[in-house]
Amino acid sequence: CTITGNQPGNATYAVALQVDRTFTVGKAVTTLAITGSTLASSPALSPVTVTVALASGASGVVPPSGAVAVARGSDGCTITLPATSCALTPTATGTVDIVASYGGDGNFLPSTASPFAHTATALVQNITFDAIANQTLGNPPVALSATGGASGNPVVFASSTPLVCTLSGSMVTLVGAGMCTLTADQAGNATYAPATQAVQSFSVGKASATLALSSSVNPSTPGQSVTFTLAASGAAGTPAGTVTFSDGGAPLCSNVALDAGGSASCTTSTLGSGTHAIAADYSGDAKYLPGTATLAQIISTVGPPAAYAIAGVSLVVLIGA
Repeated sequence: CTITGNQPGNATYAVALQVDRTFTVGKAVTTLAITGSTLASSPALSPVTVTVALASGASGVVPPSGAVAVARGSDGCTITLPATSCALTPTATGTVDIVASYGGDGNFLPSTASPFAHTATALVQNITFDAIANQTLGNPPVALSATGGASGNPVVFASSTPLVCTLSGSMVTLVGAGMCTLTADQAGNATYAPATQAVQSFSVGKASATLALSSSVNPSTPGQSVTFTLAASGAAGTPAGTVTFSDGGAPLCSNVALDAGGSASCTTSTLGSGTHAIAADYSGDAKYLPGTATLAQIISTVGPPAAYAIAGVSLVVLIGA
């Protein structure tokens, strides 16, 4: 600022020389404060209104102009004076300071408010885990389906019963009979808390073995050696266990173990003439249900030709008569 001083002369004195005086007028100091109307805690993604007060000791001048920048981490908003508030949306959970700064203008200096601690609480996310129908050993792998929450993180599956069912990604392989229990989890992020674990269970039943009973010779004759063989197979692997062979309920061979190929045999030569109801009762095992296979074994009696079998008649042949 420059001020000039001038004095006119008179009849005696000449006009005085002009005198200039210059000095600097500094910008006025401002004081910025975040008022207490700001929420100290709120859920993430819920707008938070931040109100400020900008004061100046200068009087008789126009009020401050420009803008106040408000920030909470990477989230923020701008107050354009003479407005006193704006709303920001917190995306990061936890306690983060809200700060405000005035940029100043042609007449007023910048200023910064003391930080205000604000806590954003994590949002809840949930998993929808689709139910799985009961299964039978030997069924193909089962695909799991689940929908996670808004964090966008993948849903991760796990088996709590690996002796019954195992997992590869979202595919379940059935390995034993019993109850299969599966869990689904989803991690959180800066905005969302981890989802509550979801659980689904289903039963895995034993499979039915395919049983085929055969005879080494049928029909056969009394006293002839006959071998009965049971072949067991199934979709859940080669069956184990034992087989009991019987003739009309009377045991022929008991608790014969299936071999590595799923077969068991019983040999007998005690069957009399007639038709015999042969049964092979399979015990079942950890993967297969018990079962029975049957066949009709025919024992034929071989006699003289019908032309010579005349009841009550003796044939005498005289030679040389």
